[in-house]
Amino acid sequence: MIYERKTPLFTKRYEVEQRESQFYAKLQCPWCETKVDVPIELPKFEAWIRKELLIQEAMPGLSADLRETFLSGNCATCWRAMFNEGPK
Repeated sequence: MIYERKTPLFTKRYEVEQRESQFYAKLQCPWCETKVDVPIELPKFEAWIRKELLIQEAMPGLSADLRETFLSGNCATCWRAMFNEGPK
């Protein structure tokens, strides 16, 4: 399944895959192409896509780094390199 979330600057596409009873959002950093499959609760994810929930409400168990990957697409390593922050 493909979901789109529109922002004032761009539209982000998300591929969601179901494996057995669990749904996963398939993320890939556009810079280094690192891939990660993140388990999600589909109803909360869909509410976030519709802008009914903040990301921290829809996915409270995610780290700040993974939330940033959802929002911008950038993995933590590339984000830190772009903004000149050292590794955590």
